[in-house]
Amino acid sequence: MHLRHHLLCTLFLFAFSSSLMATTTLRGTVTTVSGPAPGVTVELSDSNVSLRTTTNEEGTYFFNNIAAGDYQLKCTAVGLLPFEETIKVENNTANVMNVELVASANVMESMTVASASRRPERIVEAPAAVTVITQRELEQQTTSGQIPSLLNATPGVEITQSGVYDFNLNARGFNSSLNRRVLVLIDGRDPATGFLGNQEWSALSLPIEEFSSLEFIRGPGSALYGANAYNGVLNIRSKRPSDNLGGYATVSAGELSSFRGDVRYAFDLGNRWYLRVNGGAFQSDTWDESRTIDRAPFEYPGLSPERVGFGDGPGQLEEENKGVYGGFRLDKEFSFGHVFTAEAGTSTTENVVTTTGIGRVHVGEAERPWFRLNYNMPHFNIMAWRSERDTPEPQTSLAANTGFYEKSSQTHFEVQTNYDFMDGKIDLVAGVSYHEQDVDTAAPNGFQTLMIAPRKEDQQALFGQLSFALHEKVDLVVAARYDDSSLHDSQTSPKGALVYKITPNHSLRATYNKAFQTPNYSEFFLRAPSTPIPFNLFEAGFEAQAGIDLPLNWREVPVMALGNDQLEVEENETYEIGYKGIVNDKLFVTLDYYKSNLTNFVTDLLPGVNPAIPQYTFPAGIPAQLQPLLLGVINGNLPPGFGSGLSIGTPELAPFIPLGHPVIIVSYTNAGDVDLDGIEFGFNYYLDDQWTLHGTYSSFDFTVNDQQAGDRLVPNASDLKYNLGFSYSNGTFTAGLDYKHVDGFDWAAGTFVGVVPDYDLVTLNSEYRFNDTFRVTLNVTNLTDDEHYEIFGGALLGRRALVGLHINF
Repeated sequence: MHLRHHLLCTLFLFAFSSSLMATTTLRGTVTTVSGPAPGVTVELSDSNVSLRTTTNEEGTYFFNNIAAGDYQLKCTAVGLLPFEETIKVENNTANVMNVELVASANVMESMTVASASRRPERIVEAPAAVTVITQRELEQQTTSGQIPSLLNATPGVEITQSGVYDFNLNARGFNSSLNRRVLVLIDGRDPATGFLGNQEWSALSLPIEEFSSLEFIRGPGSALYGANAYNGVLNIRSKRPSDNLGGYATVSAGELSSFRGDVRYAFDLGNRWYLRVNGGAFQSDTWDESRTIDRAPFEYPGLSPERVGFGDGPGQLEEENKGVYGGFRLDKEFSFGHVFTAEAGTSTTENVVTTTGIGRVHVGEAERPWFRLNYNMPHFNIMAWRSERDTPEPQTSLAANTGFYEKSSQTHFEVQTNYDFMDGKIDLVAGVSYHEQDVDTAAPNGFQTLMIAPRKEDQQALFGQLSFALHEKVDLVVAARYDDSSLHDSQTSPKGALVYKITPNHSLRATYNKAFQTPNYSEFFLRAPSTPIPFNLFEAGFEAQAGIDLPLNWREVPVMALGNDQLEVEENETYEIGYKGIVNDKLFVTLDYYKSNLTNFVTDLLPGVNPAIPQYTFPAGIPAQLQPLLLGVINGNLPPGFGSGLSIGTPELAPFIPLGHPVIIVSYTNAGDVDLDGIEFGFNYYLDDQWTLHGTYSSFDFTVNDQQAGDRLVPNASDLKYNLGFSYSNGTFTAGLDYKHVDGFDWAAGTFVGVVPDYDLVTLNSEYRFNDTFRVTLNVTNLTDDEHYEIFGGALLGRRALVGLHINF
């Protein structure tokens, strides 16, 4: 069913809501300077009644079916100054009272997170390593359009950039050209592509300014989030229309001929209906350049003399990235505290280059429509979403100059509940989900460009978590998730955590997590030709040497890349200990140590590793005594090890390989066992109300216990990096300067094998607010214009400075 049909049908089912009988209610949103404040205790009382509730993940509270009159409203939370005020509640209407709380000293005392346990809790007490990017920080950096760059100063995180919008986001090592080891969610929706499973950061249909918070959970998260929450979860939430009525427009421009425009408006439609509409466009040159002619080695420090896999081949690219997007969100806030949300959007991007294991890929055009439906109640949340991807023009492999297409969709349904028992000493989170993917790589003429046939797969999951307050200072958390899939064997992902709250502002934790990553559709089902091999010359040479004629009739045949539908999931088992603390209301410190065992890596494309691929058999008429000699000729003229991939043409390989003809097959397999341990340290030091110092340090060590012959198993990440910076804010002017150092490291992912040298980045972000209507921002990445690359085979990166004008109305 078409996307808009799904949406219209659901809107019709909920249309009755506007005619519900009015009741007397009180609702509001509690915020701080950092954004929404979940987990705040809200009390409503008079001489006859005393009601109590807690703000949800969006900082919202509700009181239903209350009598009209004067009440005392009180809001309290650890680290926040209490709020108390007398309010008047009017009869038969929806009363609204929004509250902004002020931190008592250190903002970290009051900061809450919701991603670590799928429920609100103070960051100091969360049973995971968590980093929060606040709403204010998001607004200051909206002109870049680059969400991953917001995490550059996060301990343990690897941000590897190639083009302006080509990023890999990972944590704790073992990165890749197309990393999928961090699950990204926007309001619970996964925007990853269908075939490769990677993120298209240029295709988001919301500007950064429209997000209310960003939480990054480091470490395995499959117990609550399932597949691909392997090294972490990035959870992004957008603003609700009712909490941000009115509009804004943003225009930014700068280096690389960059331009971006965003506009947004939120309406109060009456009867507690709220609508937000938004749209925008961007364009930018990029650092990507054609590599049909290799560049001089001195321009790429650390480049091996062979420049392995560095050239693009015959493919060409256009250097201007551009895109447009639009969307809407419609909320219905019911009188009894429920909220229904229907939102949809779409984006179209052009000329984006992605670095992959088989070389760089030029995406001429990609269309990304999506929608999300959500019904939220105090103890239940019901959600459905769908994301699509369509490439009406072929995506081009620059190495082989071949085109391929993708038309894919992901559909997801999920129900989650949460309850607390025994006066909050026991907290339950549980849920079920169903996920379905459809992937088709057919060209307009019907020919499958990357697979043998379209694929349709599904997954179901059941998850739950129990938190026990064993003591006023000790919490025990146990969780597990069961995933069943048509792509792989069923998986059980357990989690356990013990949190010792030394004081309200100091905690120790010990956690155990097990997570998994599912191979993508390319690794399961790929069928693609590569560089031809002149088997006809092998035959002619042998016949000339032996003085005989052979009935082989060989010709040039390609190396074929085939997926392996028997692949197993990659697994991550991790133990962690961590400390979070606030010292003298001035210093916020996090220190984490982890020890992981990683197994079942999906290898690069290798010959002879897929047992389902038949070995080559000579046709009848070739004497048995000549067959070993012929194989010796083939092996002697192929790269080392490639002879093990010698196979024979089958119906699945048509039309590329005739039946019975030889072919070299490369495929994937599971292999590898690695022990990994690391330290992550971060601090924020609040000198006074205006000045803050912050820094991070991350290091890890690893031991490869086992790996597949011919496969290079390296972390593709620096084992040492650190960051130091400061920020200043007086309410009108804000500025921040960050310095980041990354030690050099080896890179081996597909065709790209080499060294990434040390590099240093200086980032400047500043903002000046003229008044409530106008503000300007300046965002500069790589301030010193230190030309470097972060992925071997990636683009040379330079400076990008952007100035933005923001108008509220």
